[in-house]
Amino acid sequence: MKSIIRIARTEIRSLFYSPIGWLVLIIFIIQAGLDLADQLARCQMFSSLGSKSPGLTQYLFLGSRGEGVLSQVQNRLYLYIPLLTMGLIGRETSSGSIKLLYSSPVSIVEIITGKFLAILSYCLLLISFLLIFVLVSASYLPDANTGLLLSGILGIFLMCVVYSSIGLFMSSLSSYQPVAALYTFAALALLNFIGQIGQNMSWFREVSSFLAIRGRTDQMMRGLISTKQIAYFLTMSALFTGFTYMRLYYQRHQRPFSFRAALYTSLVFLAIGLNWLAARPALMAYFDATRTRSQTITATSQALLKDMPPITVHTYVNILGDDARFGMPAARNDDYKFYEKYQRFLQHGFMVDYTYYYDSCAATGWLFKQHPGVSLKDLAEIAADSKGFDMSDVLSPDSIHKILDLRSRGNRFMRQFVVGDKTALVGIFDDPQVDPGEQEMMDAFKLMTVPAQRVAFLTGHNERVAEEHGVKERDYNRRMNKSVERQSVVNHGFDFRQIDIDSADIPDDISLLIVADPTLPLKSNELGKIHRYIDSGGDCWILGEPSHRELMNPLINPLGVRFMEGRLLAESDNPEFTPDFLITHFAPEAAGYSKVLKQLIGDDAQLTTHGAAGLVYDAKGPFQIRPFIITNAANTWNHIGTFDSTAAKIANDPSHGDQKGAFPIALTLERSIHGKQQRIMVWGDADMLSDGEFSGVPKKLWELNKEIFKWFSKGQFPLDIYHATEPDNHTTISLGEVAGMRTVLLFILPGILLFMGGVLLLIRRRR
Repeated sequence: MKSIIRIARTEIRSLFYSPIGWLVLIIFIIQAGLDLADQLARCQMFSSLGSKSPGLTQYLFLGSRGEGVLSQVQNRLYLYIPLLTMGLIGRETSSGSIKLLYSSPVSIVEIITGKFLAILSYCLLLISFLLIFVLVSASYLPDANTGLLLSGILGIFLMCVVYSSIGLFMSSLSSYQPVAALYTFAALALLNFIGQIGQNMSWFREVSSFLAIRGRTDQMMRGLISTKQIAYFLTMSALFTGFTYMRLYYQRHQRPFSFRAALYTSLVFLAIGLNWLAARPALMAYFDATRTRSQTITATSQALLKDMPPITVHTYVNILGDDARFGMPAARNDDYKFYEKYQRFLQHGFMVDYTYYYDSCAATGWLFKQHPGVSLKDLAEIAADSKGFDMSDVLSPDSIHKILDLRSRGNRFMRQFVVGDKTALVGIFDDPQVDPGEQEMMDAFKLMTVPAQRVAFLTGHNERVAEEHGVKERDYNRRMNKSVERQSVVNHGFDFRQIDIDSADIPDDISLLIVADPTLPLKSNELGKIHRYIDSGGDCWILGEPSHRELMNPLINPLGVRFMEGRLLAESDNPEFTPDFLITHFAPEAAGYSKVLKQLIGDDAQLTTHGAAGLVYDAKGPFQIRPFIITNAANTWNHIGTFDSTAAKIANDPSHGDQKGAFPIALTLERSIHGKQQRIMVWGDADMLSDGEFSGVPKKLWELNKEIFKWFSKGQFPLDIYHATEPDNHTTISLGEVAGMRTVLLFILPGILLFMGGVLLLIRRRR
């Protein structure tokens, strides 16, 4: 052990007796300091503007697109390590001192271990500076997510360990240090890109997945530590230090090339085998270092998966679709990673297969534009040839329709989960995340245990329905029945149908009846059927517009609710707002319906609408009635009579019956009847759910529609997988402190190190 420590000390001295050790340290600090100062300046700007964005720790140190401090440090490691390791063995060889080491009572293992410890000690020095920067910066973030930071730094250090072992081996291959550095750069490039080449060959894809270093720290950078990734770093560092031992040993003990090649190959396959073993789900363990356990599915999701039978996943890929790239063989490893967060809690896991076909596709464009008028089959042959497919492995439209008809889903990329005789379809979405998240996956899994909630839209009176008709102001498609829209409830356990009750009764198997803004009068027999449905305990959602008050009141009067005469107007300083443009908010009573609504109310979330009727209700009626959405009492009044929507300003005129106040425009009604809990909503505005209105709502309100349907389904769908919001939503650092930190990190600290290095090198030269 003393020999190892002596060699390590000698190697560390040689690093700092040369300009390389000081130069790398100074460059590391300047680059990390520049990244940190820039990110802190952005965070300070957000906070000074009053923005409170949860997860500021992750933004500061990881960034939204990899511009964070830790992300950038990780990306630059390949620049530092080759310069530090290029002389570890080569310097001894070129100077002849390696012979002295061989003749001394020091083993090859001790030589390698000492030099490896030396370079790791230097890496720890870099990590120590990084840790200080991180902790000082985190002190300006109240409730900083320190677990995520420490996990990320651990990932960076483990990357340093592997890079150092590679550099150590490459240094043993050449006595010329620049050549050793180039070898190291080449080896790092190969390991970074091996997972992106030859991925169409299944055997090579499997092998390369256990060698590729790209993306290995992604989980750790997000706060999730797994034995699989730690095993990779340990086996790869052991592999290259083993290579180094063999290189030095066989320099002294000659063996045939074939023997040595077989030995090197055996070590590679041993490393692959160990990584394969570590990747077995039964042997994997995880530690979520984040404060809110954001990298782990919720307890509700875990409970659902715990006793789930074996799940088969049929992946259907239309080779003519622009989204086919997600199902190509080259993307297979990424697709497998998608299931990992759920695999952790499944006893039997997933069995995944892929079916390729061609058909017309909603998610297409480029291929059809490039080949206008070409038949589907000819297009498929062009696509198959470009993607390396044999057309005999690609199903025709007729063949795929017999297996699964995906035309209603636009023939897009689709996953079908199968448990026994139960199935659920999950597609991809037209948003940056693309893949389904935990919410969409859990709702699909639950569909394999309970049937979907059936929702019926009343038709026959020019109502609004969950279809796309080209008039965004009236369509409910985007929130209700659009499969490529993540927030659409069709992806969360609901299916939709339309019913005309003029000649038929309301079906018994529906969970919810929606009557959305009829513009034609309901017949007496239709009103009777709706009222009988409600009297039997059926759930109902009734929406209307103030201009249709006379049509709506006969429908809702038996519930103890009516539309107020007139129309709600609001004062505004914004000249672009018409008088009937209302900024509303949730009533305090709505906080008890779900955690999401409670959070929205706490954030003072606002909803907007053009034209709404106030609602009056009988508090002593058969239902327990509560306000759900209300107007602002300070600037809203109910206007009696007509009004000019183009007028710049309309005054509140109490002499004509105008009344100022906070008016409910949405109510919830509940009662116990026939042994079940009945739930009804009445809205005095039908535009708030339309595709046109949905386009402009803040992102945090996208969840509203799902929460309403969750309330109607008594929590059945969507599944409650609420993740607590990270509390680190602002920074206390000032602009002056950012400037001071920038000065220290970019000038003062590097200047001190430069002075220390210069003095030490000068003393060394004089000696």
